[in-house]
Amino acid sequence: MVFIQKNASLFLLFLLVLAGFGLVASAVFFQISINNLNKEYSTKGRALIGITSEIQEKQSTLSLINEEIQLKSEMIEDLQMRYAQVKKQNEDLLERIQFLSNKISEANKDVNLMQNKLSVCEANNAQWEAAYDSLMLQRDYYASLAGTAQPR
Repeated sequence: MVFIQKNASLFLLFLLVLAGFGLVASAVFFQISINNLNKEYSTKGRALIGITSEIQEKQSTLSLINEEIQLKSEMIEDLQMRYAQVKKQNEDLLERIQFLSNKISEANKDVNLMQNKLSVCEANNAQWEAAYDSLMLQRDYYASLAGTAQPR
């Protein structure tokens, strides 16, 4: 029986050593696995921080672009309003120009009419002056015949 006990003790010792090696091997394996997981977690955490900062930069860029778009849209609205005002003023000025052109045309017609009347009056005046001179000559002639000269 001693032999069986000795073999059983050796067998138990062997199982105990084997269990110890298994325990150490599993502890080493799990430690390596945990270290790898920690490295992956750290790497992914740094990547996440990088992506987060990138997203924040893009959000700030988008907010700046959004502000620019809003400013440009306000400028466009202001320009449209100014354009409408200028267009209205232009239309008013064109109407005024048309009105004044009509007035100038009427005034030019009146000037031409007055010039024609003036020409007629000057012609009549020339005829009257010629008639006057003729009458004065006749008077002087008749006065010289009568012997008394009349001063002019």
